[in-house]
Amino acid sequence: MSKFWRIVLGIETLGVVLALALYLLWANPRPGAHGDHAIDVLSILCPGSWLFIKCLDCEIGFDIRSAWLATLLANLVIYGIIGTITATVLSPRRVGKS
Repeated sequence: MSKFWRIVLGIETLGVVLALALYLLWANPRPGAHGDHAIDVLSILCPGSWLFIKCLDCEIGFDIRSAWLATLLANLVIYGIIGTITATVLSPRRVGKS
């Protein structure tokens, strides 16, 4: 596997891990400030969760699994784009090869 794809997949993996951590905190809330701060930080790092911030306290029609799946898919796309940009910047240029 080339360096380009290792960088892209590594950054996408980071997005999946962040979404999984956010899901675990959403599904198993812990009382206290530490859990709230962790959810705040992970919500900033998981752009897909921005769609569901207003629905965290909704009792009708809010399914945590579907929200996490949408967050995961959004993270895959966004972190894939970030990974592609990062890999393009970091990968060596092949000058003169056709």
